[in-house]
Amino acid sequence: MSDELQIEYVDRALAASVRSELDADENVLAKVKPEADAIALTLLPFPILWLTGMFLYSVGTMQTTVDTSEALNGSILLLVLVAILGITEMIAVPQQAKRSIFVATDKRVFRSN
Repeated sequence: MSDELQIEYVDRALAASVRSELDADENVLAKVKPEADAIALTLLPFPILWLTGMFLYSVGTMQTTVDTSEALNGSILLLVLVAILGITEMIAVPQQAKRSIFVATDKRVFRSN
């Protein structure tokens, strides 16, 4: 499926989702769809900060531990887990944002996805 068709499909699905959420006497004042690319860039500092912290913790552990083989294995495992979580967050959050829309009506504000 091409990107344009996929975007059109998501837009139609979001419009149907919004219509199903509205009460009979409710009027839509504004609909806003988040920019997924901008969200991904704002998430970048957090995984970098976590990885830097884990790296510094690992270096400190290596310097203070007599038997470095167990500390090295544990530190590498923690670094890999934090890296995987950061990458997962940077992929999952923008994908969720692409399938969401924020709606303001004359009675309430809600998110539909």
